[in-house]
Amino acid sequence: MLFCYDLSCCPPTFDAVAAACLFESERIKHRAPEMEIIISPGPKGGFRRDQLWPYGIEVREAMLNSVVIPIFNMLPTCRKVWRPDPNDPVWIEPMYGFGIVTHGLKRQINSGVRPLRARLEDWSRQPDLVTITLREASHWPSRNSNIKEWIKVAYTLKKLGLRVVFIRDTLCADLPLGNLLETSPEASRDLYARAGLYRSAHVNLGVNNGPMWLAAAMDEIGRAHV
Repeated sequence: MLFCYDLSCCPPTFDAVAAACLFESERIKHRAPEMEIIISPGPKGGFRRDQLWPYGIEVREAMLNSVVIPIFNMLPTCRKVWRPDPNDPVWIEPMYGFGIVTHGLKRQINSGVRPLRARLEDWSRQPDLVTITLREASHWPSRNSNIKEWIKVAYTLKKLGLRVVFIRDTLCADLPLGNLLETSPEASRDLYARAGLYRSAHVNLGVNNGPMWLAAAMDEIGRAHV
């Protein structure tokens, strides 16, 4: 079964989580054993025409390769993710698309599936592990995490005997945080490492942002509280 993630209207961001949930829901509905996902190019350097984040073709390309494609590759039923040459249109039917009409959080919730799985390692449950995902982005800073308050939360959890791991924004991956607080630079940079932590944690904490919806979409071995 072939699905399309259309970059002429979809961003190269964690919105791919909602698409993955929708694709898996459709695959189940049609009883297809597996799927392929084609990433359809947009009109401006392969992406949509807008002034929204991520800014610039280079950054969008990096997000596509480090976020969108790994998300689709975490679908166990996905056999292949491929990108056609923008100058070589591909016409294949039937194709189920993810575009302006179908994309968004509501579709992810309504799909009722949690299909993503960390595939590179055997991530086992750690009953004492709590992750805290921080949003520290320069775009829409009003949505960022209140870091001082999250540090207070971390110290409280540590007093209860829990192991707390902060996952910082990528640009802050190597910056220390508080006194004796653990961070995971690898998870900040690598989506598979991030997914592995989410999947093995007892609970995942954070503000409403893209990475936390990745946590919510992990399969039944993982749990997520947003």
